[in-house]
Amino acid sequence: MKRLWVILLFLLLGAIVNVAVAWGFQIWGDQNVPDPPNVPGHEGTIEAAYISSWARASGSGWPELPEIVWIKDSTGSRFISLIATTGPVADSLELSHAEWVVQRSKQSNYSVEVVQRGWPARTLAMERWFEFHFPTPFQWYCNGFSIAGRFIPIRPLWPGFVVNVIFYAIPLWLLSRLPMVLRRMLRRWRGLCENCAYDFRGTDHDACPECGTEMTNP
Repeated sequence: MKRLWVILLFLLLGAIVNVAVAWGFQIWGDQNVPDPPNVPGHEGTIEAAYISSWARASGSGWPELPEIVWIKDSTGSRFISLIATTGPVADSLELSHAEWVVQRSKQSNYSVEVVQRGWPARTLAMERWFEFHFPTPFQWYCNGFSIAGRFIPIRPLWPGFVVNVIFYAIPLWLLSRLPMVLRRMLRRWRGLCENCAYDFRGTDHDACPECGTEMTNP
């Protein structure tokens, strides 16, 4: 039972470190999703999770699927942009300003920007939904909360969350054992009992008369 509690304790500590690392990348990293290339198309892999993010917004009159899916990875971060445009394309170079305003008023832009944070695996995510009907933009965030102007992700990503928890829990457990290992090595080197520090020097005991621990050669 004690061993189970120890395992749970270090898994909890691993989870705390995991969340702290992901939030660190969010707080001190770039908050803005990089602008995608100006070329329609699909770059990277369209994963079901990204399309489901779009589907939650599409119920409010959004296009059924995005026209552009753009993915960019960096250390501790992944940025995903899902973009769609409806209505005529307004080219400011070929139209007068009045014509451009009329064309632009018929156009609507939709996007979902997904930010995933964590290392070595991405473990937490948030979303920014953007809807623009000329001249009024609408923007809202999901799966996070704001601290000092920074939006912090809270949606777990599986199995990355579990992988990171184990990744951090193991070295934490090893570090917790290090003082005990060093103490035992030092006692053995000094000719003392590893367990209770009974002085073996000048005796021929094979086991500690105090606690029964067998003596090992330094």
